[in-house]
Amino acid sequence: MKRFISFIVLAVFFMESCSPAPVVPEITVPIPPTSIPVPAATATYIPASQELGVGSTMISQKDGMTLVYVPAGKFTIGNDSGWKEEQPLHTVDLDAFWIDQTEVTNGMYVKCVQDGNCSQPSNTAHFDDPDYAGHPVVYVSWYDANQYCAWAGRRLPTEAEWEKSARGTDGRVFPWGDTIDCSLANYWGKENGCVDDTQLVGSYPRGASPYDALDMTGNVLEWVSSLFAPYPYDAADGREDLNASGPRVLRGGSWNVTAEFSRGSRRDWYNPVVKRNYVGFRCALDASP
Repeated sequence: MKRFISFIVLAVFFMESCSPAPVVPEITVPIPPTSIPVPAATATYIPASQELGVGSTMISQKDGMTLVYVPAGKFTIGNDSGWKEEQPLHTVDLDAFWIDQTEVTNGMYVKCVQDGNCSQPSNTAHFDDPDYAGHPVVYVSWYDANQYCAWAGRRLPTEAEWEKSARGTDGRVFPWGDTIDCSLANYWGKENGCVDDTQLVGSYPRGASPYDALDMTGNVLEWVSSLFAPYPYDAADGREDLNASGPRVLRGGSWNVTAEFSRGSRRDWYNPVVKRNYVGFRCALDASP
């Protein structure tokens, strides 16, 4: 039987294949829902006889984005061998959610601008160029990203959701494993064949995450909902307050930084009004019960 909200769900299933997660201190915290307003609309649920799992996808009727499903459960966040802000390695337990398979593109963002719900990027050189319609939108602030996701009926992912989507449950360095080259992601390395600019989203299918999220490493640095705060991650400590002031976290590296800054555990943080030619975003959505 079908019900209508804002998405048509298209399910595709495959078995999750990840090595066992490392044994680390466990810090299990509830992840409260974000307060970003999500407009009510229509969608079609998967039949009740079918179960969502790794490999399930759905397509947004609002902007055409494909979303991939990330099951509920524990994963290890952080990196004891990384920078100070990545430590300590610890365990977080998340509810199931959906995340955009790619970064939001110029072609998607322009629809929100045309609807009068989003402001144009502060620099429109690429935004106005039809050759860049499939590239990630850049020169957008954290506020712009929030506004777009709300318009699309979604929200920004939390920092923890983003990292699980990128690294899975086995603590890998990058979405695909522990080594990197220019065939897997768009990061800084022109002398090795990398591209010194943004690329079409989804250009690196070999660099997919365990949940088939693409471009989680490189292309553009991505805003997430979270305020920057020291680890351990605790969604109940105020870092997910969308009305609080302070720097917001960005994840994933970009076309103009090296592999060291593109690792899945790497944390950057900017003033939320910042707009750069290497900063974009993707959205997320709570999984329906």
